[in-house]
Amino acid sequence: MKDETKPKRGGSIYEEPPAVLRLDEHQITERERMQIRLIKSLLDSYFKIVRKNLSDSVTKAIMMLLVKNAKDNLQRELVANLYKEELYTSLLQENPDVSTRRKICQAELSALRQAKKVLQMSELIDLSTTYTI
Repeated sequence: MKDETKPKRGGSIYEEPPAVLRLDEHQITERERMQIRLIKSLLDSYFKIVRKNLSDSVTKAIMMLLVKNAKDNLQRELVANLYKEELYTSLLQENPDVSTRRKICQAELSALRQAKKVLQMSELIDLSTTYTI
C-alpha cells in the first residue's frame, strides 16, 4: 500500500488546482458575487500597473543603453582627435588675449607694489618728523 502523503518526485503532496474554476451561479450569494467582481477588478488593475511598469522599464533600459553607447563613441572620438601630435603645438600655445591680459596685470601689480613702497616711505618720514625732539 502506497503512502498518499509522500510527495511524488519533483512534486508536492497537494493536488494541482483546476485550470478553470466554475461556480454554480445558484449557490453563491450576492455578497460573494460582489467580492468576486471586486477581486477581478483588483487583479485587472494590478496587471495593468505591472504591464505599464514593465513597459516603462524596457523603454528606460533601451534608452540607457543607446545613450551609454553614444557617450562612449563620442568620448573615444574626442580623445582620438585631442591626442593627435600635429595639434600639440596649437593646443599648448597661449591665447594672445590671455597673454596681453597677463602682461597688463603684471604691470598693474608692479605699479601697486611701487605705490606701496612710496606710501611706506612717506609714513616713515612723517613719523620721524613728528616725533623728533
